[in-house]
Amino acid sequence: MKKGDIVRVRTKDRPEQIRVGIVISPPKKMYMVGSVAEVMVDGSIKRVKEEHVEKIIIGDQADES
Repeated sequence: MKKGDIVRVRTKDRPEQIRVGIVISPPKKMYMVGSVAEVMVDGSIKRVKEEHVEKIIIGDQADES
């Protein structure tokens, strides 16, 4: 996961509803929390645990190797 990726997010305030967001900063280790990413959801930036963020893959990209 890198900056600018589009992701599905389950937030703490509404865990039953999946929202779409954009990664602002990739996951970083935080003391006593674990891996946390900053994601913009509905116009506000939220810190979300990495296990609650899923990258959306748009189409299959050709492998040029």
